[in-house]
Amino acid sequence: MANLADELGARGNEIHYIAAEDMSVLRQRQGWVKPEMKNLQFHRVSGPREALCLLNGFSEDAIHLTQGIRGNGYISTIIGFLRQCHARWGVIMETVDERFCLGPLKRMVYAWQLGCSSTRPDFMLAIGEKLKPWLVARGYPAENIFKFTYFLSQESVDLTNNTRPESVFRIGFVGQLIERKRVDILTNALSGLLEFPFQFLVIGTGPLEGRLQEQAIAKLGQERFRMLGQLPMAEVRAFMQTLDCLVLPSDHDGWGAVISEALMAGVPTICSDGCGAVTVVKASGVGGIFHKGDVVALRAQLRQMLIQQPLHLIQRRALAAWACCLGSVAGAGYLESILNRVYLDADHPLPPWESSL
Repeated sequence: MANLADELGARGNEIHYIAAEDMSVLRQRQGWVKPEMKNLQFHRVSGPREALCLLNGFSEDAIHLTQGIRGNGYISTIIGFLRQCHARWGVIMETVDERFCLGPLKRMVYAWQLGCSSTRPDFMLAIGEKLKPWLVARGYPAENIFKFTYFLSQESVDLTNNTRPESVFRIGFVGQLIERKRVDILTNALSGLLEFPFQFLVIGTGPLEGRLQEQAIAKLGQERFRMLGQLPMAEVRAFMQTLDCLVLPSDHDGWGAVISEALMAGVPTICSDGCGAVTVVKASGVGGIFHKGDVVALRAQLRQMLIQQPLHLIQRRALAAWACCLGSVAGAGYLESILNRVYLDADHPLPPWESSL
């Protein structure tokens, strides 16, 4: 969210960004770095009391945006304060993970929190294709739900520096090597496509690293597989530009930021329907979507990509230009339009990936 917040500040808004830490340990291990925030005031707080002191200092006209509506550290305490003082307040949240036995309980809790008009937020920024209808089913009015994403920093992309071997189709995965990401089914899908020349590259670490590496080498062969480990974020972006296709086969991802990163680098993506970012994969007009866990369907999508061959440079440039709709500049303008709709009764805005079609 920091890139979006900073861009809002660059547009002349007074932005205060409140967080308990600069960055979580998990994100640091994944190679993330704290972004520059030149156009906002960053407040690191040690707990709810310090955060409440800050909130008391803001004017009644301030608009508050919380990350989620339940749990998430001391957010619940903050939300109680915002409700009590009838502040202008909205929520940004990802698609809810309803897998496992807690799914019905989560639906009940959210229905209780969102069904009452006197306690619910003024607007919801819904990350993930399935979240808006899910929130409506919990009793929240559809007209105040806006499709949203994590709008990323917009950096120049020089696709002419792509040094990949022209004869080998490069398929990549970037993320944690954990059960939920389902790298195993990606390996299984590729094992049925050995008649095509391709290379499978993996960036990331996690508890399944050793097992996944053994599986990939056994099924694909040493020459077709490379595990690159954890890389700094800048190197990940450079790596993205060398791919012909990025695959995110997760059973669940609230969004899947690597999909946005790949598209902004001019790289087609394939993802499961368990990823919130399916909405932008569809809008991009390239890549594909398969039902989560379905190896046969994933293999069919990959086969189609391999038959079509890599996008030409002009096609990749066009894709990267379109994907600027996922960047912080587009996101800041979109959020301003949302706030104008909610508080000034302006027209209902379309998300940038739909309005740029």
